Amino acid sequence: ERTSEHWSLVSVLAHELGHHVAFHTELRGNDHKYELEADYFSGFVLRRLGATLDQSLAAMRSISPKEATATHPALDERLQVITIGWTDAGTQGAPRGLSIPDKPTSGAVVANAPPKPAPATFTGPPANPSTRVTGFTYFTPPGEIDPGRRDFARQSDGTWHNTWQSGFVDKSEERGRASIDGCAGTVIGKLSEPDFVVFIPDKGCKSGMMARWRRGEGAWSALGPMKNVR
Repeated sequence: ERTSEHWSLVSVLAHELGHHVAFHTELRGNDHKYELEADYFSGFVLRRLGATLDQSLAAMRSISPKEATATHPALDERLQVITIGWTDAGTQGAPRGLSIPDKPTSGAVVANAPPKPAPATFTGPPANPSTRVTGFTYFTPPGEIDPGRRDFARQSDGTWHNTWQSGFVDKSEERGRASIDGCAGTVIGKLSEPDFVVFIPDKGCKSGMMARWRRGEGAWSALGPMKNVR
């Protein structure tokens, strides 16, 4: 039987392999960026090998400092990126997100990959404090990662915390306002995914339905109804 200890060891090995696959050991670059790329690779590989999400996160939860250091990102950010890699492994043929250049010649300094596009932002009807949603509950369908209850809550600094049933906290930032089918609302986007956003309709909207949008996909698509809106 493959235990949690087994998967923790595999996780560390997959992380180090990710550094080598992307030639991080031969390039000069952003330490935090390289660590997150290796974290993503680890999550992707572990799911392909049969690990659950919790098993894929276990090693990082036990060895990573909670706060960021000069060389390594904060624990929450690393857990988010491992989760994205694990998710992608169930839907994609190959991992994305690694900036993998041609192998450099010995001693050469290779320029970093082109920067990713700026996070998508939106301009819509201004927020009304009396109707703007600051929290709600959403239930993910079977088949999703950690299915079940998700509690969304707006923080005092304007960020959003999405607390999963397992206790994992997925963090987002506000990207502006939008109007869908005559319904105004707030748009939030994951800190770890600049191209993916969620629309949260204001109180009083008939549908009470969240929507999602990803750069390159075109139209918004429905996600599901919000419960316990406040």
